Amino acid sequence: MTKAPKILLSLSCLLAASTPLCLALEHSPAKQIYVPASQIPRRYDSEMFNGTEAVPSTNSTSSLYKVPTHYGKPPSKATSSASALSAIHKPLPVKKVSKPTVYKKSTDPFVQQTGSQFQSELAIKHADALIAQGKLKDAQAVLMKVQRTFPQEAKLKDKIAQVSVLRSHHFLKTGDHLQAASQSRMALAFDTDNDKAKDTLDKALKGMNVDPSSSTARLKQGHTLFSQGKTLEAAIEYRAALHNPLQLDSHSEALVGLGNIAAHHKDFTNAKANYEAALHQNPNSSNALRQYGLFQYKQNELINANRNLSKALIVNPSDAAAKEKLIELWQQQVATRPSDALTHLGMARAYQLGR
Repeated sequence: MTKAPKILLSLSCLLAASTPLCLALEHSPAKQIYVPASQIPRRYDSEMFNGTEAVPSTNSTSSLYKVPTHYGKPPSKATSSASALSAIHKPLPVKKVSKPTVYKKSTDPFVQQTGSQFQSELAIKHADALIAQGKLKDAQAVLMKVQRTFPQEAKLKDKIAQVSVLRSHHFLKTGDHLQAASQSRMALAFDTDNDKAKDTLDKALKGMNVDPSSSTARLKQGHTLFSQGKTLEAAIEYRAALHNPLQLDSHSEALVGLGNIAAHHKDFTNAKANYEAALHQNPNSSNALRQYGLFQYKQNELINANRNLSKALIVNPSDAAAKEKLIELWQQQVATRPSDALTHLGMARAYQLGR
């Protein structure tokens, strides 16, 4: 062997000795790694899979990959990343919660009537138990509370009248004639034909030195009660003043009082009827003319209000309430139509009427 081949052999041996083992294994077969199917989305580089795209599957048995329809151009990395991110942040399905059942109030008249009768019977039974214990005031309160909810129940009205008469008897025994009269009027407010209530009221009024047969005295009682805001009791006294045929002068005033009560409770139909009945009874009643005029003014019936208020001042020039309202009426007319001479004439006439 010559010298040159020996040198080449020695160099090849040195190179073989210095080469790492990993280079020798570079061309060994790659190991296959199997990953179990999962619903967790994974990001795959689309370029490594020859145009395939990773798509989350809702079915664990279906394939994790879908071949896009654009074979010629693989999807970009940005598109694949956006698809994966949108899948990751997709909200979880929310379980629907059923709404509670809402029961509407029935409009069936039979159902409403049945319910009112049932509540009324319960209230009456409760009241009877309280009456047996001597708790008349509590029994009356229970009945009144239910009656405000069912004002048309006749049984409740009769029971309230019965309890009120019992309370009136109790106050008569204790000498409290004022409360006895009040309870008797309460009974008559719910049962106008209750003879026991009429009897106890007469006794209570006599104990207060009031003549129950005098229309003037009953009218005065009505005015006092109305000024105290006791409109139910005042109405009983005004109606009692109408029952004496020998004192017609008080009838017109009693009708005015009933009209005032109706207007107070916004019962405008009955208010108008009572005022007109009062004027029919006494056309020159300054009180009836004034009250009817005030009522018409509030109802915006200005022409009629002007007429009746003017008549009231002609009959009674010292009626300050009628004059004040008549001047107010014409002041509004002047403010509305300042260039109309008739409004100024009306204002001047309003100032001339009365004192």
